[in-house]
Formats: sequence, C-alpha cells, structure tokens
Amino acid sequence: ECAGYELERSLSNLLTWLERATGEQVVLLIDEYDTPIHAGYQSGFYEEITGFMRNWLSGALKDHASLKKGVLTGILRVARESIFSGLNNLAVAGILKTGPFADKFGFTEPEVAQLLADSGLSETLPEARKWYNGYLFGETIIYNPWSILNFIYERPAPPTAYWVNTSSNDLVRELLESGGAEIREDLEALLAGGSVECPVTEDLPLRDIRGDTWAIWSLLLFSGYLKPVGTRTHRNRLRHQLAIPNLEVETLYGRIVDHWLARHIKLEYLDDLLDALITGNVP
Repeated sequence: ECAGYELERSLSNLLTWLERATGEQVVLLIDEYDTPIHAGYQSGFYEEITGFMRNWLSGALKDHASLKKGVLTGILRVARESIFSGLNNLAVAGILKTGPFADKFGFTEPEVAQLLADSGLSETLPEARKWYNGYLFGETIIYNPWSILNFIYERPAPPTAYWVNTSSNDLVRELLESGGAEIREDLEALLAGGSVECPVTEDLPLRDIRGDTWAIWSLLLFSGYLKPVGTRTHRNRLRHQLAIPNLEVETLYGRIVDHWLARHIKLEYLDDLLDALITGNVP
C-alpha cells in the first residue's frame, strides 16, 4: 500500500526535484498517456490502472507549483473514466477540429515533398501519398512520420507497412475479430473503397466498447485506422463518414479478414477472396 502511494506520487515528486535542480519550472511532456489503460483493458486490470493513472496524473498536473506547462498525447480522452477530473484548465486538440496544432501531428504535404527532394526521391511523392497519406486533422492533410522516414531510408525497396508492422494492433484486432455481422459487413465495404457512417464518440468508455459498433469505429478513427471523409446530420445528430486512409492501413484490415476466413476456408482460396473484397468484385 505504501509502495503504491509512492508510485502515484512519483511524477509529482519528479517535478519538484527537477525544479530544485534547475531553478526553473518544468515543462512536462507525456506521449501516449493512455497506453497503460489499453493494456489494463486487455489484461484484466482496467479498474486498477484507471485509478492509478487518475492519481498519478492529477498529482502532477493539478495546481503543481513546479509545473509550467504540460502536454499529453494519446488516442482517447477517456473522460468517462474521470482520468482528468478536477483539471479545469485542460485544453483538448482533437482530430476532428481545425486548430492551431492541426499541422503538428505529423508531416504535412510540403514537408514530405521537401524531404523527398532533399533525398533525391521527388518522383516517389505519388507513391508515398498513396501509402502513407490520408490522415486529416481538421482540414489539414497529414502523413505518418515514422512511415515516411522508413520509406526514404529503405529506398529503393518498395513501400511497405512500416507503422502497422511496429505498432501494437492487439486491441484493434481483438475488437474487429470479436465483432458481429454488422462489423464484418462494414469492413467489407471499407476494403472495397467505401465508407462507414456513425456518430463519433470522443470520450470513449473502454469498459463499454466491446459490442458497440459505433464506439469501435470511433476508436479506429482516433487510433489512425480510419479517416473522416464527410459528415451529414441525421435526426439532429452529426454523423461522420469514415474510410481507410491509405494502403499501409489497408494491409492491416486485409490481415484481419485473412484471419477470419482462415477459420472456415481452405488457405489456397484466401488470396483470391481477399482480392475480390478489395476490388469490389464479389458476386
């Protein structure tokens, strides 16, 4: 119990010690703050990690004398888990809103064009655009930085799914594979170049997400596996059309479909069936 309290106070203590050592207030940067919450959801310690993260973050971010500014990045706002309860000065920059940070979440098109030009690869821009472009933050088109850097480094090798191969797709795969017929039909439409439509929920409650089709598509949007392509209002509620952003992400969906079909169909027929789904040539 004492050790748990010390852990919860560790970030707060670190800020205090850093200010003492430097004589300056601290700028706190935390990347992927919600990764432990995802792990807790998948591995059976969700309530425990949610409670810990609430105390760990609040102790550092709420009225701490040594803190100048804090910046957190993550997939979910997890507001319903009250991770940020009591923080009344929290400003959120989300994927669906145009704001001052919209061009800071990845590489912009001019930045990618310059990187390729500096590397003598200007002619590969259309190929890079097809594989790694497609993310929208407000009205700003963004490229995946990790994938672009690997694309340049690995030339003249053909493009491949750099980010999808290195990121943890366990939660995404689990939710899609455990989904019902509606999820599978929507996924077929996505692979055929279409879109799915749903109200997007920004404050996703992970504990309730399983079996909630709209919540699953919202999670995939905020995780980078879908992009917004349009909106419409239905019964006074805004709905977003979502589509696969690029070829890199499409490879992940193809693997999930492969895994589904492998349970029921002989292996030699899988490639033909997946090709039919992607091209829309399904009888």
